[in-house]
Amino acid sequence: MKKILSMLLVLTMLFSLAACGGTAEESEAPAPVQSEETAPAEEEAPAAETEADTAGGEKTVLKISNYAILESNYTAFWEGVEAGFEEAYPEYDIEWVTSEYSQTTTNVLTAAGAGDYCDAIFGEHSWISTLAYAFEPATSVLNEEVIGEFDSTILDSCVFDGECYAVPYYVSPFILYYNTQLFEEAGITEVPTTFEELEAACEKLAGLKSPITGNAVVPFGQTTASVAISGTSLTAFIYNFGGDVMTPEGKMSVDNDGFTQAMTTLKNLYDKGYMTENQKLKDLRQSYANGELAMYYDQAWGFSGVSGINPDAASFTASAPAMSGGSGTGQSVLNAAVFMVSNKNGNADGVNKFISYVTSDEELGYYLSDIAAAWSAKTSQADMEVQAVLAGATGSQSNLKAVPMIETLNDLNLELCTLAQNITLNGMSVDDGIAAFKNSTVYQTIGE
Repeated sequence: MKKILSMLLVLTMLFSLAACGGTAEESEAPAPVQSEETAPAEEEAPAAETEADTAGGEKTVLKISNYAILESNYTAFWEGVEAGFEEAYPEYDIEWVTSEYSQTTTNVLTAAGAGDYCDAIFGEHSWISTLAYAFEPATSVLNEEVIGEFDSTILDSCVFDGECYAVPYYVSPFILYYNTQLFEEAGITEVPTTFEELEAACEKLAGLKSPITGNAVVPFGQTTASVAISGTSLTAFIYNFGGDVMTPEGKMSVDNDGFTQAMTTLKNLYDKGYMTENQKLKDLRQSYANGELAMYYDQAWGFSGVSGINPDAASFTASAPAMSGGSGTGQSVLNAAVFMVSNKNGNADGVNKFISYVTSDEELGYYLSDIAAAWSAKTSQADMEVQAVLAGATGSQSNLKAVPMIETLNDLNLELCTLAQNITLNGMSVDDGIAAFKNSTVYQTIGE
């Protein structure tokens, strides 16, 4: 992989210099990636073409949806995967189907509705229930040799409607990232393990200035903006307190102490000025990278976004497990980047080869050690080297609680964000906010 990435970077620079007559610094933007929307219709592989057609010398095209290749931190890696896979399996060509992150599920479903299916998609664990129509159970596409390598407990979290619809690429709970320099300045010697300790730490951090920008430091960050992943993070926040959002059967269940305690703590942190409201994860990463946020909850791989903004962030960043509140034990939810797969184009053998290749020790090992902080989901890779920044959160991936997969999960996540905003920005009491949440269309549709 490293050799391929080096070759790609050299070739890209040489091409840019020859074509533009500019310097390498003037040519940092990756070459445009042909997407499903921009590819000429007459050049697309015929729908009826299968792997049997390779007997005549033609290559089989594997259509793989991947938003990450458009993101500068990951472009070179995925281009390296493409080059390496096509070298290892010259009978295949990878065609990346690209969309911005926020548009991926809509675009994939729209194309599938017109009979244009992807062979695989790289995406979020929370997308499984939304995209099940466009793909197939992983157990019906992937052979036992491939799927049997994944941790069975983690595979259980990918079950929707009784079937496992995805295999994880890498996994993470929500963990705590914190700024060691700001902690030292504030005289904090112990990382908070409970929300009571968090408030005590926040009191000491309030009033500090960022050593990078000089702006005021916000002590704590919890995403609550109206995007689905924020709702997933809020569910993890509730799990920290031993609370529930749904029953294992996928029915609503919020009349519990943990749910109320989580919302009360969230409101209290906001009212005391210890956190800002309506922040996306990318907003929190920006603030943290600038030294303006002392600690925050994020997925493990969120640190890649932080270090992309500030390469020096590793010098002041450490991690810790999720905190506990009430009668909770700091449980979190499983977050995973997953592959959903399909044999609708008759390319099951190629899909198996691709999943096996991209999750191999070499490819995934390089990704986890050099590209993004996370843990592998394969039992054989339990001791795989991960980034040093995760050392403090080791073991977090075993303190998890599953989120039931329901068709309206994304809608429910967005309604949780509305609840959080109501009790903070909109000044509702916790009781009134929960009452409004229970009266929402999503809640009433799911039922108790």
